[in-house]
Amino acid sequence: NNHQIFRLLPEYDFPAWRGFLDHLGASMHPSWHFGYFDRDAYPLAMSANCELIRSGAGPLPFWVTELQGGSNNYSGMNPLTPTATEIAQWVWTSIASGARGLIFWTLNPRSVGFEAGEWGMIDWQGQPTDRLEMAGRITACLAAHPGLAQARPQFDPIHLLYSSETMALQDLWEMDGGDVRQTFAARQSGGHIKSLLAHYQAMLESGITPQIAGLHEFDWENHGRDHTLILPNMTVLPRAYHQPLRDYVARGGKLVLTGQSGHLDEYRYNTFQGDAPLAELLGGHLLELRVQGDRFETRVEGQPLLAHYLQGVIEPATGAIAGEAPNGTVTALRHTYGQGETLWVPAPLGLAVWGESSPALAAFWRREVSLPSQPVRLAGHYPGLMIRQLQAGNTTYTVLVQTDSPARTLRFDAPGLRPEVVFQSGAGQILDKRSVHLGPASVLVLRWAAKE
Repeated sequence: NNHQIFRLLPEYDFPAWRGFLDHLGASMHPSWHFGYFDRDAYPLAMSANCELIRSGAGPLPFWVTELQGGSNNYSGMNPLTPTATEIAQWVWTSIASGARGLIFWTLNPRSVGFEAGEWGMIDWQGQPTDRLEMAGRITACLAAHPGLAQARPQFDPIHLLYSSETMALQDLWEMDGGDVRQTFAARQSGGHIKSLLAHYQAMLESGITPQIAGLHEFDWENHGRDHTLILPNMTVLPRAYHQPLRDYVARGGKLVLTGQSGHLDEYRYNTFQGDAPLAELLGGHLLELRVQGDRFETRVEGQPLLAHYLQGVIEPATGAIAGEAPNGTVTALRHTYGQGETLWVPAPLGLAVWGESSPALAAFWRREVSLPSQPVRLAGHYPGLMIRQLQAGNTTYTVLVQTDSPARTLRFDAPGLRPEVVFQSGAGQILDKRSVHLGPASVLVLRWAAKE
Protein backbone atom coordinates (compact mmCIF):
# COMPACT_ATOMS: atom_id res chain seq x y z
CA ASN A 1 0.00 0.00 0.00
CA ASN A 2 2.61 2.50 -1.18
CA HIS A 3 1.77 6.21 -1.19
CA GLN A 4 3.09 9.64 -2.25
CA ILE A 5 4.20 7.96 -5.45
CA PHE A 6 5.24 11.12 -7.29
CA ARG A 7 7.70 12.00 -4.52
CA LEU A 8 8.68 8.63 -3.03
CA LEU A 9 9.05 6.58 -6.20
CA PRO A 10 12.84 6.14 -5.75
CA GLU A 11 12.19 4.36 -2.44
CA TYR A 12 10.11 1.60 -4.05
CA ASP A 13 11.53 -1.39 -5.92
CA PHE A 14 8.29 -2.85 -7.24
CA PRO A 15 9.83 -5.64 -9.38
CA ALA A 16 11.46 -7.02 -6.22
CA TRP A 17 8.03 -7.22 -4.57
CA ARG A 18 6.48 -9.39 -7.27
CA GLY A 19 7.99 -12.55 -5.81
CA PHE A 20 5.97 -12.41 -2.60
CA LEU A 21 2.77 -10.57 -3.67
CA ASP A 22 -0.21 -11.69 -5.69
CA HIS A 23 -1.58 -8.12 -6.04
CA LEU A 24 -0.01 -4.67 -5.76
CA GLY A 25 -1.96 -1.94 -4.02
CA ALA A 26 -1.58 1.83 -3.87
CA SER A 27 -2.91 4.64 -1.73
CA MET A 28 -4.29 7.54 -3.80
CA HIS A 29 -5.62 10.30 -1.56
CA PRO A 30 -5.66 13.51 -3.60
CA SER A 31 -5.45 15.67 -0.47
CA TRP A 32 -2.29 13.83 0.64
CA HIS A 33 -0.57 12.63 -2.48
CA PHE A 34 -1.29 15.01 -5.36
CA GLY A 35 0.42 18.15 -4.09
CA TYR A 36 2.14 18.70 -7.45
CA PHE A 37 -1.27 19.12 -9.13
CA ASP A 38 -4.10 21.64 -9.13
CA ARG A 39 -7.45 20.18 -8.13
CA ASP A 40 -8.79 20.21 -11.68
CA ALA A 41 -5.85 17.96 -12.68
CA TYR A 42 -6.56 15.24 -10.10
CA PRO A 43 -7.98 12.86 -12.77
CA LEU A 44 -4.71 13.24 -14.68
CA ALA A 45 -2.81 12.50 -11.46
CA MET A 46 -5.00 9.45 -10.81
CA SER A 47 -4.32 8.11 -14.31
CA ALA A 48 -0.56 8.62 -14.01
CA ASN A 49 -0.48 7.12 -10.49
CA CYS A 50 -2.25 4.03 -11.78
CA GLU A 51 0.22 3.80 -14.66
CA LEU A 52 3.17 3.82 -12.29
CA ILE A 53 1.59 1.09 -10.17
CA ARG A 54 0.50 -0.97 -13.19
CA SER A 55 4.05 -0.91 -14.52
CA GLY A 56 5.48 -1.77 -11.12
CA ALA A 57 3.05 -4.67 -10.72
CA GLY A 58 4.15 -6.22 -14.01
CA PRO A 59 2.10 -9.40 -14.54
CA LEU A 60 0.28 -8.96 -11.22
CA PRO A 61 -3.11 -7.23 -10.95
CA PHE A 62 -3.19 -3.94 -9.06
CA TRP A 63 -5.78 -2.29 -6.85
CA VAL A 64 -6.36 1.21 -5.58
CA THR A 65 -6.28 0.13 -1.94
CA GLU A 66 -7.01 3.57 -0.46
CA LEU A 67 -9.06 6.18 -2.31
CA GLN A 68 -10.24 9.29 -0.51
CA GLY A 69 -13.97 8.97 0.12
CA GLY A 70 -14.73 11.94 2.35
CA SER A 71 -13.71 15.23 3.91
CA ASN A 72 -10.56 15.98 5.83
CA ASN A 73 -9.71 19.23 7.53
CA TYR A 74 -6.73 18.39 9.75
CA SER A 75 -5.53 15.08 8.30
CA GLY A 76 -4.59 16.21 4.81
CA MET A 77 -1.86 18.27 3.15
CA ASN A 78 -4.43 20.06 1.00
CA PRO A 79 -7.80 19.41 2.69
CA LEU A 80 -10.90 19.00 0.58
CA THR A 81 -14.38 17.53 0.47
CA PRO A 82 -14.70 15.48 -2.72
CA THR A 83 -17.82 16.14 -4.75
CA ALA A 84 -19.90 13.24 -5.98
CA THR A 85 -18.73 13.99 -9.52
CA GLU A 86 -15.09 13.91 -8.38
CA ILE A 87 -15.71 10.47 -6.88
CA ALA A 88 -17.02 9.40 -10.28
CA GLN A 89 -14.03 10.95 -12.06
CA TRP A 90 -11.49 9.25 -9.79
CA VAL A 91 -13.19 5.84 -9.84
CA TRP A 92 -13.73 5.72 -13.60
CA THR A 93 -10.20 6.95 -14.26
CA SER A 94 -8.83 4.15 -12.04
CA ILE A 95 -10.98 1.52 -13.75
CA ALA A 96 -10.02 2.76 -17.22
CA SER A 97 -6.35 2.67 -16.17
CA GLY A 98 -6.58 -1.01 -15.30
CA ALA A 99 -7.30 -1.13 -11.56
CA ARG A 100 -9.01 -4.43 -10.73
CA GLY A 101 -10.58 -3.11 -7.54
CA LEU A 102 -10.91 -0.02 -5.32
CA ILE A 103 -11.24 0.42 -1.58
CA PHE A 104 -12.45 3.74 -0.17
CA TRP A 105 -10.94 5.29 2.92
CA THR A 106 -13.41 5.14 4.63
CA LEU A 107 -17.05 4.05 4.85
CA ASN A 108 -17.58 5.39 8.39
CA PRO A 109 -15.92 8.60 9.61
CA ARG A 110 -13.20 8.05 12.17
CA SER A 111 -14.47 8.70 15.70
CA VAL A 112 -11.37 9.79 17.63
CA GLY A 113 -7.89 11.19 17.17
CA PHE A 114 -6.21 12.97 14.28
CA GLU A 115 -8.86 11.87 11.76
CA ALA A 116 -11.91 12.28 14.03
CA GLY A 117 -15.02 13.03 11.99
CA GLU A 118 -13.09 12.82 8.72
CA TRP A 119 -12.82 10.69 5.57
CA GLY A 120 -16.23 8.96 5.78
CA MET A 121 -18.72 8.31 2.99
CA ILE A 122 -21.45 8.16 5.64
CA ASP A 123 -22.26 11.35 7.55
CA TRP A 124 -22.14 11.81 11.34
CA GLN A 125 -25.76 10.70 11.67
CA GLY A 126 -25.23 7.46 9.79
CA GLN A 127 -26.77 8.59 6.50
CA PRO A 128 -25.19 8.00 3.09
CA THR A 129 -23.61 11.06 1.46
CA ASP A 130 -23.96 11.82 -2.23
CA ARG A 131 -20.44 10.43 -2.58
CA LEU A 132 -21.56 7.00 -1.37
CA GLU A 133 -24.59 7.16 -3.60
CA MET A 134 -22.35 7.90 -6.58
CA ALA A 135 -20.14 4.92 -5.73
CA GLY A 136 -23.32 2.82 -5.63
CA ARG A 137 -24.32 4.06 -9.10
CA ILE A 138 -20.93 3.03 -10.50
CA THR A 139 -21.16 -0.41 -8.86
CA ALA A 140 -24.62 -0.90 -10.38
CA CYS A 141 -23.31 0.13 -13.81
CA LEU A 142 -20.47 -2.39 -13.64
CA ALA A 143 -22.90 -5.11 -12.56
CA ALA A 144 -25.18 -4.27 -15.50
CA HIS A 145 -22.29 -4.28 -18.00
CA PRO A 146 -20.05 -7.26 -17.20
CA GLY A 147 -18.07 -6.67 -20.40
CA LEU A 148 -17.00 -3.29 -19.06
CA ALA A 149 -15.89 -4.80 -15.76
CA GLN A 150 -13.63 -7.22 -17.68
CA ALA A 151 -12.29 -4.71 -20.23
CA ARG A 152 -8.59 -3.92 -20.25
CA PRO A 153 -6.95 -0.55 -20.97
CA GLN A 154 -5.79 0.29 -24.47
CA PHE A 155 -2.30 1.67 -25.05
CA ASP A 156 -0.32 3.10 -27.91
CA PRO A 157 3.24 1.81 -28.50
CA ILE A 158 4.74 4.80 -26.68
CA HIS A 159 6.71 4.59 -23.45
CA LEU A 160 7.57 7.47 -21.13
CA LEU A 161 10.47 6.29 -18.98
CA TYR A 162 11.69 7.60 -15.65
CA SER A 163 14.86 6.93 -13.69
CA SER A 164 14.69 6.64 -9.92
CA GLU A 165 18.31 7.82 -9.87
CA THR A 166 17.30 11.17 -11.40
CA MET A 167 14.55 11.68 -8.83
CA ALA A 168 16.94 10.87 -5.99
CA LEU A 169 19.58 13.22 -7.36
CA GLN A 170 17.11 16.10 -7.62
CA ASP A 171 16.09 15.54 -4.00
CA LEU A 172 19.74 15.58 -2.97
CA TRP A 173 20.91 18.53 -5.06
CA GLU A 174 17.93 20.86 -4.58
CA MET A 175 19.13 24.36 -3.69
CA ASP A 176 17.11 26.46 -1.26
CA GLY A 177 17.73 29.13 1.35
CA GLY A 178 18.01 32.89 1.53
CA ASP A 179 20.83 33.15 -1.00
CA VAL A 180 18.86 31.47 -3.81
CA ARG A 181 17.56 34.29 -6.03
CA GLN A 182 16.53 32.22 -9.05
CA THR A 183 14.17 29.27 -8.78
CA PHE A 184 14.00 26.80 -11.66
CA ALA A 185 11.82 23.69 -11.61
CA ALA A 186 14.56 21.64 -13.28
CA ARG A 187 16.83 22.25 -10.25
CA GLN A 188 14.21 21.25 -7.71
CA SER A 189 12.84 18.02 -6.33
CA GLY A 190 10.24 16.65 -8.74
CA GLY A 191 11.73 18.20 -11.87
CA HIS A 192 12.08 14.87 -13.68
CA ILE A 193 8.65 13.42 -12.86
CA LYS A 194 6.91 16.74 -13.59
CA SER A 195 8.56 16.81 -16.98
CA LEU A 196 7.31 13.30 -17.70
CA LEU A 197 3.82 14.19 -16.52
CA ALA A 198 3.66 17.28 -18.74
CA HIS A 199 4.34 15.12 -21.80
CA TYR A 200 1.81 12.57 -20.53
CA GLN A 201 -0.84 15.28 -20.25
CA ALA A 202 -0.16 16.62 -23.76
CA MET A 203 -0.61 13.14 -25.20
CA LEU A 204 -3.73 12.21 -23.23
CA GLU A 205 -5.44 15.42 -24.28
CA SER A 206 -4.91 14.28 -27.89
CA GLY A 207 -6.27 10.78 -27.30
CA ILE A 208 -2.77 9.24 -27.32
CA THR A 209 -2.23 6.79 -24.46
CA PRO A 210 1.41 6.17 -23.56
CA GLN A 211 2.65 3.77 -20.93
CA ILE A 212 4.85 4.94 -18.05
CA ALA A 213 7.65 2.74 -16.70
CA GLY A 214 10.94 2.86 -14.87
CA LEU A 215 14.15 2.04 -16.70
CA HIS A 216 14.44 -0.97 -14.41
CA GLU A 217 10.90 -2.15 -15.25
CA PHE A 218 10.92 -1.76 -19.02
CA ASP A 219 11.02 -4.92 -21.17
CA TRP A 220 14.06 -4.07 -23.27
CA GLU A 221 14.12 -7.33 -25.22
CA ASN A 222 10.64 -7.23 -26.71
CA HIS A 223 10.28 -3.68 -27.99
CA GLY A 224 11.67 -2.12 -31.11
CA ARG A 225 10.05 -1.44 -34.46
CA ASP A 226 7.04 0.90 -34.33
CA HIS A 227 7.63 1.74 -30.68
CA THR A 228 8.69 5.14 -29.32
CA LEU A 229 10.75 5.54 -26.14
CA ILE A 230 10.87 8.96 -24.50
CA LEU A 231 13.44 10.01 -21.90
CA PRO A 232 12.08 13.30 -20.52
CA ASN A 233 14.72 15.39 -18.76
CA MET A 234 16.33 12.22 -17.37
CA THR A 235 19.50 13.74 -15.95
CA VAL A 236 20.86 10.42 -14.60
CA LEU A 237 21.00 7.60 -17.14
CA PRO A 238 22.93 4.68 -15.63
CA ARG A 239 25.53 3.20 -17.97
CA ALA A 240 23.88 -0.23 -17.80
CA TYR A 241 21.13 1.13 -20.08
CA HIS A 242 23.39 2.53 -22.83
CA GLN A 243 23.62 -0.77 -24.72
CA PRO A 244 19.92 -1.65 -24.33
CA LEU A 245 19.11 1.76 -25.82
CA ARG A 246 21.44 1.14 -28.77
CA ASP A 247 19.96 -2.32 -29.36
CA TYR A 248 16.40 -1.00 -29.14
CA VAL A 249 17.00 1.70 -31.77
CA ALA A 250 19.00 -0.63 -34.01
CA ARG A 251 16.00 -3.01 -34.10
CA GLY A 252 13.83 -0.23 -35.51
CA GLY A 253 12.67 1.68 -32.44
CA LYS A 254 12.46 5.45 -32.08
CA LEU A 255 14.15 7.22 -29.16
CA VAL A 256 13.40 10.81 -28.11
CA LEU A 257 15.57 12.55 -25.51
CA THR A 258 14.68 15.94 -24.07
CA GLY A 259 16.30 18.25 -21.53
CA GLN A 260 19.31 16.99 -19.58
CA SER A 261 18.71 13.34 -20.48
CA GLY A 262 21.92 11.34 -20.30
CA HIS A 263 23.96 14.15 -18.75
CA LEU A 264 25.18 12.04 -15.80
CA ASP A 265 25.72 8.38 -15.07
CA GLU A 266 25.00 6.70 -11.74
CA TYR A 267 28.34 7.96 -10.38
CA ARG A 268 27.52 11.56 -11.43
CA TYR A 269 30.09 11.61 -14.22
CA ASN A 270 29.29 13.89 -17.15
CA THR A 271 28.87 11.29 -19.91
CA PHE A 272 28.86 13.92 -22.68
CA GLN A 273 32.40 15.00 -21.88
CA GLY A 274 35.21 13.70 -24.07
CA ASP A 275 34.56 10.27 -25.59
CA ALA A 276 30.80 10.37 -25.05
CA PRO A 277 29.31 6.83 -25.03
CA LEU A 278 26.01 7.98 -26.61
CA ALA A 279 27.52 10.11 -29.40
CA GLU A 280 27.28 7.34 -32.02
CA LEU A 281 23.65 6.68 -31.13
CA LEU A 282 22.62 10.35 -31.11
CA GLY A 283 24.71 11.47 -34.08
CA GLY A 284 26.68 14.21 -32.36
CA HIS A 285 28.23 15.66 -29.23
CA LEU A 286 26.80 17.97 -26.57
CA LEU A 287 29.19 20.88 -26.07
CA GLU A 288 27.46 22.45 -23.07
CA LEU A 289 24.13 23.33 -21.45
CA ARG A 290 23.48 27.07 -21.30
CA VAL A 291 21.21 28.71 -18.72
CA GLN A 292 18.47 30.70 -20.48
CA GLY A 293 15.66 31.54 -18.07
CA ASP A 294 12.41 30.11 -16.86
CA ARG A 295 10.86 30.00 -20.33
CA PHE A 296 12.27 30.56 -23.79
CA GLU A 297 11.43 29.51 -27.33
CA THR A 298 13.21 26.72 -29.17
CA ARG A 299 12.37 25.16 -32.51
CA VAL A 300 12.26 21.63 -33.86
CA GLU A 301 12.20 21.56 -37.65
CA GLY A 302 10.68 25.02 -37.73
CA GLN A 303 7.95 24.38 -35.15
CA PRO A 304 8.17 26.65 -32.07
CA LEU A 305 8.11 25.05 -28.63
CA LEU A 306 8.51 26.50 -25.17
CA ALA A 307 11.53 25.26 -23.22
CA HIS A 308 12.73 25.76 -19.66
CA TYR A 309 16.02 26.81 -18.06
CA LEU A 310 18.67 25.11 -20.22
CA GLN A 311 19.52 25.08 -23.90
CA GLY A 312 21.94 22.41 -25.10
CA VAL A 313 24.54 23.25 -27.75
CA ILE A 314 25.14 20.35 -30.15
CA GLU A 315 28.07 19.62 -32.45
CA PRO A 316 26.62 17.40 -35.21
CA ALA A 317 28.60 14.43 -36.51
CA THR A 318 26.43 12.00 -38.47
CA GLY A 319 23.06 13.41 -37.38
CA ALA A 320 20.85 15.80 -39.34
CA ILE A 321 20.18 19.23 -37.87
CA ALA A 322 16.61 19.42 -36.57
CA GLY A 323 16.78 22.75 -34.76
CA GLU A 324 18.90 25.90 -34.68
CA ALA A 325 18.97 29.04 -32.57
CA PRO A 326 18.88 32.43 -34.35
CA ASN A 327 22.68 32.64 -34.05
CA GLY A 328 23.13 29.32 -35.87
CA THR A 329 23.77 27.21 -32.77
CA VAL A 330 22.48 23.66 -33.30
CA THR A 331 19.83 22.85 -30.70
CA ALA A 332 18.20 19.63 -31.98
CA LEU A 333 19.44 16.62 -33.92
CA ARG A 334 17.76 13.76 -35.76
CA HIS A 335 19.75 10.63 -36.50
CA THR A 336 19.28 7.24 -38.16
CA TYR A 337 20.88 4.37 -36.25
CA GLY A 338 20.49 0.84 -37.55
CA GLN A 339 16.85 0.41 -38.51
CA GLY A 340 15.60 3.09 -36.08
CA GLU A 341 16.04 6.76 -35.33
CA THR A 342 16.71 9.21 -32.54
CA LEU A 343 15.50 12.75 -31.95
CA TRP A 344 17.58 14.76 -29.48
CA VAL A 345 16.28 18.06 -28.08
CA PRO A 346 18.53 18.99 -25.12
CA ALA A 347 16.14 21.53 -23.60
CA PRO A 348 13.43 20.72 -21.00
CA LEU A 349 10.19 20.94 -23.00
CA GLY A 350 7.76 19.51 -20.45
CA LEU A 351 8.72 21.72 -17.51
CA ALA A 352 8.12 24.85 -19.59
CA VAL A 353 4.39 24.01 -19.68
CA TRP A 354 4.01 22.10 -16.41
CA GLY A 355 0.54 22.58 -14.93
CA GLU A 356 -1.06 23.85 -18.12
CA SER A 357 -2.21 22.57 -21.49
CA SER A 358 0.12 23.11 -24.43
CA PRO A 359 -1.32 22.83 -27.95
CA ALA A 360 2.22 23.21 -29.33
CA LEU A 361 3.59 20.29 -27.31
CA ALA A 362 0.54 18.17 -28.17
CA ALA A 363 1.07 18.91 -31.88
CA PHE A 364 4.75 18.01 -31.54
CA TRP A 365 3.89 14.56 -30.23
CA ARG A 366 1.20 13.97 -32.84
CA ARG A 367 3.89 14.55 -35.47
CA GLU A 368 6.57 12.47 -33.78
CA VAL A 369 4.83 9.24 -32.73
CA SER A 370 3.46 6.46 -34.90
CA LEU A 371 -0.10 5.58 -33.94
CA PRO A 372 -1.54 2.18 -34.86
CA SER A 373 -5.04 1.83 -36.19
CA GLN A 374 -7.63 1.58 -33.42
CA PRO A 375 -11.41 1.15 -33.65
CA VAL A 376 -11.96 4.51 -31.92
CA ARG A 377 -9.61 7.48 -31.78
CA LEU A 378 -10.09 11.04 -30.60
CA ALA A 379 -9.77 13.56 -33.45
CA GLY A 380 -7.77 16.61 -32.34
CA HIS A 381 -6.44 18.13 -29.14
CA TYR A 382 -8.77 19.10 -26.27
CA PRO A 383 -7.02 20.97 -23.43
CA GLY A 384 -7.97 19.73 -19.98
CA LEU A 385 -9.62 16.53 -21.22
CA MET A 386 -8.78 13.19 -19.59
CA ILE A 387 -9.61 10.30 -21.91
CA ARG A 388 -8.89 6.60 -21.44
CA GLN A 389 -10.08 3.68 -23.54
CA LEU A 390 -10.69 0.04 -22.74
CA GLN A 391 -11.15 -3.02 -24.93
CA ALA A 392 -13.21 -6.13 -24.26
CA GLY A 393 -13.13 -8.45 -27.28
CA ASN A 394 -14.40 -6.37 -30.20
CA THR A 395 -16.03 -3.77 -27.94
CA THR A 396 -14.38 -0.43 -27.15
CA TYR A 397 -15.31 1.66 -24.11
CA THR A 398 -14.28 5.31 -23.79
CA VAL A 399 -14.07 7.14 -20.45
CA LEU A 400 -14.23 10.94 -20.78
CA VAL A 401 -13.51 13.15 -17.76
CA GLN A 402 -13.74 16.92 -17.78
CA THR A 403 -13.17 19.14 -14.74
CA ASP A 404 -13.38 22.91 -15.13
CA SER A 405 -13.04 23.17 -18.92
CA PRO A 406 -16.02 24.85 -20.66
CA ALA A 407 -18.66 22.80 -22.43
CA ARG A 408 -17.49 21.64 -25.85
CA THR A 409 -17.96 19.15 -28.64
CA LEU A 410 -15.49 16.27 -29.04
CA ARG A 411 -15.03 14.52 -32.34
CA PHE A 412 -13.92 10.93 -32.91
CA ASP A 413 -12.76 8.75 -35.77
CA ALA A 414 -14.69 5.49 -35.38
CA PRO A 415 -15.46 3.95 -38.79
CA GLY A 416 -18.50 1.68 -38.74
CA LEU A 417 -19.26 2.31 -35.05
CA ARG A 418 -21.73 4.43 -33.12
CA PRO A 419 -21.50 5.49 -29.45
CA GLU A 420 -24.01 4.78 -26.71
CA VAL A 421 -23.94 6.10 -23.15
CA VAL A 422 -23.17 3.57 -20.42
CA PHE A 423 -22.69 6.02 -17.54
CA GLN A 424 -23.07 9.74 -17.10
CA SER A 425 -22.50 12.31 -14.37
CA GLY A 426 -22.91 15.96 -15.28
CA ALA A 427 -23.86 17.40 -18.64
CA GLY A 428 -23.11 15.39 -21.75
CA GLN A 429 -24.83 13.89 -24.76
CA ILE A 430 -24.20 12.12 -28.04
CA LEU A 431 -24.70 14.45 -30.99
CA ASP A 432 -24.08 12.00 -33.85
CA LYS A 433 -22.00 8.95 -34.69
CA ARG A 434 -18.75 10.98 -34.49
CA SER A 435 -19.51 13.73 -31.98
CA VAL A 436 -20.15 14.03 -28.25
CA HIS A 437 -21.01 17.14 -26.25
CA LEU A 438 -19.37 17.30 -22.81
CA GLY A 439 -20.05 19.86 -20.09
CA PRO A 440 -17.81 21.02 -17.23
CA ALA A 441 -17.44 18.84 -14.11
CA SER A 442 -18.66 15.75 -15.95
CA VAL A 443 -17.98 12.08 -16.66
CA LEU A 444 -19.21 10.19 -19.70
CA VAL A 445 -18.60 6.50 -20.36
CA LEU A 446 -19.34 5.35 -23.90
CA ARG A 447 -19.70 1.95 -25.48
CA TRP A 448 -19.04 1.78 -29.22
CA ALA A 449 -21.27 -0.63 -31.12
CA ALA A 450 -21.50 -1.56 -34.79
CA LYS A 451 -23.89 0.67 -36.72
CA GLU A 452 -27.11 -1.03 -37.71
